[in-house]
Amino acid sequence: MESVLVKTVFGLLLIPFALSWGADPQVTCRVALVPGAFGSGTSSIFLKAEDYFKEFTAYFEKLGCDVFQVEFPPDATIEVRSLMLRDQVDRRNRMKPIATKTWIVAHSQGGLDARFALRSLKLGGVRGLITIGTPHQGTSLADWVIQQKSHRSFYYWVTKTFGYDLGALPFLGEMTSTFLKKHADRFSPVAGIDYFSARGRCQTHCHFGFKLLKWITGAPDGDGIVPWASQIWGQDIGEYDLDHIQEVGVDPEKIKVRANLLLKFGQLITTSNSASRSMQSR
Repeated sequence: MESVLVKTVFGLLLIPFALSWGADPQVTCRVALVPGAFGSGTSSIFLKAEDYFKEFTAYFEKLGCDVFQVEFPPDATIEVRSLMLRDQVDRRNRMKPIATKTWIVAHSQGGLDARFALRSLKLGGVRGLITIGTPHQGTSLADWVIQQKSHRSFYYWVTKTFGYDLGALPFLGEMTSTFLKKHADRFSPVAGIDYFSARGRCQTHCHFGFKLLKWITGAPDGDGIVPWASQIWGQDIGEYDLDHIQEVGVDPEKIKVRANLLLKFGQLITTSNSASRSMQSR
C-alpha cells in the first residue's frame, strides 16, 4: 500500500515535466485572441465575423505562434465569458503544450474578461495581457445607453427597430465606471503577469456611425465607443488612429496603422518570452 502511494505521488510530480517534454519546439509563443461583446465580430454592421482578428491571426502565425480565438455566446456577462475564457485557455495549454506561457490579446470587453479571469478565477499559464479599445475605467456610452433604456427614449426605439434591443444587453451595466469601481478588487492586477494597453483614438477615416454617435451622446474623444483615457491599463504602449472596429477589422484605410500596432504587440511578446527563456536557462 505504501509503495503504491509513493508511486502515485511520484507520478503526479512528473506531470509538469512530461508536459514540457511533449512541447512543440517549433512553436515559440501562444496567443489567445479574446473578442469584445457579442462574441466573434458580430457586434457591428461594419465588420463581418470572419474579419474579426483576421490580420492578428495572420501576423502572429507568421511570427511562429500558436494562435486561437476564444469563442463566446452573444450578449454574455463578464463572469460567463471569463469562465469560458479560462476553460478554453486551460484546454489549449493541456492539449497542445509549448515551452512558453500564453499571451492574451484582447479587444474591448475581452480585456475586462481577461482581467477577471486572471484575478477572480485564478487563470494560470499566462505570461501577459495586451488590450486594445478596452473600457478599463468604463465608458460613458454605457451610462448613456442605460439612460435611454430606462426612459424608453426616441433613440431606444430607433435602435430597437434596427434590431438592437438596448434593454436586452446583460453586460451593459458592467461597462460603467460605477460598476468597475465598485468591483475593482475582482479585476486587480496579478503578480507575475505583464499588463499592456494600446489606445484607439480615431482622427481620420472614422466610420460615420461613430461620428454620429459622438454627436448624439457628446462622448469624449476615443475610438467611438471607449474614451481614450479609459483604455489605459498597465503599461501604456501608445495611441493609434483607429476606431473601435478598425482596431480589429480589415479596413484598408488603416492597414498601416494596424501593422504598426501588431508590430508593437509582437515586439512585446517576443522580447518577454526571450527574457523568460534566458532566465530559465541560468
